[in-house]
Amino acid sequence: MSVRRPADDPRFEASLHRLPEPAPICTDEPFVGNESIDENLEEAVRVALWNATDGRCEGIEAKVFGGSIVLSGTVGSADIASQCDEQVRAVAGVTSVNNLLSWNGSNSVA
Repeated sequence: MSVRRPADDPRFEASLHRLPEPAPICTDEPFVGNESIDENLEEAVRVALWNATDGRCEGIEAKVFGGSIVLSGTVGSADIASQCDEQVRAVAGVTSVNNLLSWNGSNSVA
């Protein structure tokens, strides 16, 4: 009996590009391993940023203050900064986004 490794499965590669959307934020207590509700929201925002940048979000900082998010750092283009803003605003529990992202390069995604 042969064992099929995940890398041999064509669905595996496709699953590496996007993280699953986070569950709605539970506002009454932190997730396991988190100390506050803000940390729950920060996790969901990090997933949204990962998806908006195809996993290239290491230069982006997201600070959470209640439901308010402040994005800072540098991304590759104005379009990516806009995608980050859109994705973060769509996260359940986010009430406002202050997008301070700057970019180097073109204004569109290559």
